[in-house]
Amino acid sequence: MRGPRAIDAVLFDAGGTILRVKPSVEAVYSDTAALHGFRVEPSAILRNFKSAWKRSLERSKARDYRSNDDILREEWFEIVKETFGESIPGTRIRALFDDLYERFISSSAWSLAPGTRESIRYLREEGVRLGILSNWDSRLRKMLAQLEIDREFDFLVISHEVGYEKPHALIFEEALRQAGTPAGRTLHVGDSYEADILPATQLGLRTLWIAPESERSARGHEGSGAESLPTEPERFWTPILGG
Repeated sequence: MRGPRAIDAVLFDAGGTILRVKPSVEAVYSDTAALHGFRVEPSAILRNFKSAWKRSLERSKARDYRSNDDILREEWFEIVKETFGESIPGTRIRALFDDLYERFISSSAWSLAPGTRESIRYLREEGVRLGILSNWDSRLRKMLAQLEIDREFDFLVISHEVGYEKPHALIFEEALRQAGTPAGRTLHVGDSYEADILPATQLGLRTLWIAPESERSARGHEGSGAESLPTEPERFWTPILGG
């Protein structure tokens, strides 16, 4: 006989947790550049993107994690510009960026991570409230609708609407408000230690870190963790929900 449930709501991060770029960031960027008449090797794009992403995180921290659509669009422009570097002339980068920005609204650039639908279906059957808690702009709602997954969630908490992005406490507090559950009975699932796991833990939420075991071990992480969401959800989720 199953004991009392310990979790009443589950918050899912979006990018990197339940959503994956299809087939990859570097492939989408390279293909879009080719449409504009530029050949840029995917390996160079990936290398530069990682560096540009780190600098973007530093800028986010410097502005105290404030977030709105204008800020995020310009932030993505900086990331794209730094990623392509001198491969794209300055007079052409804005047009390329505009196309790339629109492409990432389409479900053709995204896929659901393995185990996502199975986990969501199981948790809904268990009566758990489900929400999205994501650092994203206004494109996210459109894209989730295209993937036909938006209606699976009871609520969406998106940084551009809240005004702050993770790891700021305010966006977590808004998620708890919409969930209607206390922190100790709410689980946050995410792939970033700094943006998801650490701040959620500090606020008293339970956490599930989706990351390679080597990364979790290097951090000395003692909470729940997994390489990916399960394709056999009952065996995975039952102990998490139950205690």
